[in-house]
Amino acid sequence: MENMKVSMSRVLDTEYSLKRKLVSRNSKNCYISTSLSSCNVSRKDGLFVCKSSSLTESYQVLLSHIDEVIMNNACFYELGFHKYPDNFHPKGLKYILDIEQEPHIAFTYAIGNIVLKKELILVPDKAELQCKYTLLESCSEIDLVLKPFMAFQKSLK
Repeated sequence: MENMKVSMSRVLDTEYSLKRKLVSRNSKNCYISTSLSSCNVSRKDGLFVCKSSSLTESYQVLLSHIDEVIMNNACFYELGFHKYPDNFHPKGLKYILDIEQEPHIAFTYAIGNIVLKKELILVPDKAELQCKYTLLESCSEIDLVLKPFMAFQKSLK
């Protein structure tokens, strides 16, 4: 599948970006399904969803989301984006610079002079997800705090 070309103004439009999905699968019945905004709004969405067993058709969301916090010079920037009944928090959507789908799903974030790329890699022949972070630009050291949201909930068939 070819990388999609979506203008960042469309990604910042939450109505648009929440309805557009990024999906990746491997041969071990595992998949990633998330929106352009990296916000999971459906029970089927998750960063690591696997078939429960070979005997059933149900899937289980094992890793729902990873929220990243960049800490730099006593400032912190939350890259996560979650939908709640009355609002969105945190609002990391505004930091997304670029989105790729091939060869795997990747988000590039820009915060001032910091550019960070997050790649979500499903290992082809294993039930395994690798998350790779690459600091592309920065004038100073940063700390990256990862907050995984484990779900362990059944997804719909």
